[in-house]
Amino acid sequence: MSVQEETLLWKYIDGDCTPDELHQVEALLADNVYLEQKLRIMKNLHRHLQEIELEQPSLRFTRNVMENLPALYQQGRFDALIRPQYIYLLIGLLVVGGLLSTWLGLGQNGTSTLPGLDLASRVVSSWEIIFERHGMQLWSIMILGIALLLLFDRWLGRQFGKNSPNV
Repeated sequence: MSVQEETLLWKYIDGDCTPDELHQVEALLADNVYLEQKLRIMKNLHRHLQEIELEQPSLRFTRNVMENLPALYQQGRFDALIRPQYIYLLIGLLVVGGLLSTWLGLGQNGTSTLPGLDLASRVVSSWEIIFERHGMQLWSIMILGIALLLLFDRWLGRQFGKNSPNV
């Protein structure tokens, strides 16, 4: 039996056949004994399925589920990913580092005024070489990076921090 024939039989059982389909089913049943047996089995199954009572969950279960749903969808508290204190700390460290390098005399002529800082003076001189060649590009990249981080932090604050007092 093909899928089309089975679909046609189910339509016949449900009473959803058009007159053309009804004549087609009657012609098939007159020619084929197997389809007639199949139709009896399908009618029996259809009758049993209609007799089955649908089960519903208890009212207590439904009420428990409905009461617990809001707790599942509560939005958590989100803080800003980059706090302003960290930005101020970074700026402070840069200022302190600049003051220390000036005080120690690093980077003025490639040597240090304190003994034992030859390694530091070599590192600083290598950074000087990099900044001499690509100084504006490096500063632009750093400023752009900080600006992008600040914009990303502001965007995240708007997205997730609607209930957060820190935003």
